[in-house]
Amino acid sequence: FYNYYENFPYLKDRIVNSIENIIKTDSFEIDYFKEEFQFTEYNVGGFYKWHKDTDDKNDVQSNRFCSIVIQLNDDYEGGKLQILDGDEIELESGIGNLYVFYSSMIHRVTPITKGTRYSLVNWLSYKKNNEVKKSFL
Repeated sequence: FYNYYENFPYLKDRIVNSIENIIKTDSFEIDYFKEEFQFTEYNVGGFYKWHKDTDDKNDVQSNRFCSIVIQLNDDYEGGKLQILDGDEIELESGIGNLYVFYSSMIHRVTPITKGTRYSLVNWLSYKKNNEVKKSFL
């Protein structure tokens, strides 16, 4: 497996800095990148069906909070990242785009019709923050 942290040491820091202001939590802390980045390659005909990135029956996936996708190229056709949120939402393609969405959201990658699609995928997990004081209003 290609170690992105070793070859691009700034990658983790850039991603963490990019999303820290987006994700706000009160009673738990974000646990960044417990899993290695997954390099994905979709060739012509390749796709990923509608799914969620969480699974209560799987220890690794049960604490996934947010999914992260980094688009590495755009010289392909098809391969759209879509999210179901009442309607189908198609995310805009672009090299270097960083997509962050709740891991519990249903999403897919449509079939590639030309070229090859490359991306990096990872997940943010959470851990309970016992330091937070709860109060009633």
